[in-house]
Amino acid sequence: MASKITTKKPATKKPARLGLTKPVALIMAIVGFVVILVLLTTTIHNSYSHNLKSISFSVNTGPVSPEFQQTKTLTITANSCDITILHTATNKTESTPCQLQPNALKNIDMSLVKYGMVDKIAFNSDHNATMLGGKTYHISVTLQDGSTIGKDVGMNFNTDNAPFFEDVALYAPAFEDLEFAEYMNSQ
Repeated sequence: MASKITTKKPATKKPARLGLTKPVALIMAIVGFVVILVLLTTTIHNSYSHNLKSISFSVNTGPVSPEFQQTKTLTITANSCDITILHTATNKTESTPCQLQPNALKNIDMSLVKYGMVDKIAFNSDHNATMLGGKTYHISVTLQDGSTIGKDVGMNFNTDNAPFFEDVALYAPAFEDLEFAEYMNSQ
């Protein structure tokens, strides 16, 4: 008699289910993604917020007669404030020092954070910023590592962010000499 050899199949284990349904798992994945996105944004934002080396505001007169074309720039650093005027027709530059309140750059840095200005400058989508004709406006934020975030901005940007510009004028009174301040005062 032949003996019957039977082989047992090895038991296969099914992966343990956590008892999650597909909708719950999807919601958890979305929540996890949002949390990671918020943490990443906060980290990027914080890396900009306390490493400010300088901030500059520029106004260009735009397409006017060459003898009247100029770019006026206010640059604020930890220890200095300068207004520089570049006359396009002559390519000559005038630079004038200006007064700063104590801890001006530190306070402007805190205002950048308070009003979320770094993100607004970096991701500005004001389509009126580079219109043909008229003045052009530019903001540049330079960090300690030398990187610069800068954008041309328009009237809507300046008006929507008036509280930040009011803070800048408080800490660097020469800011009032730029047309950025005129937008704030005309509203």
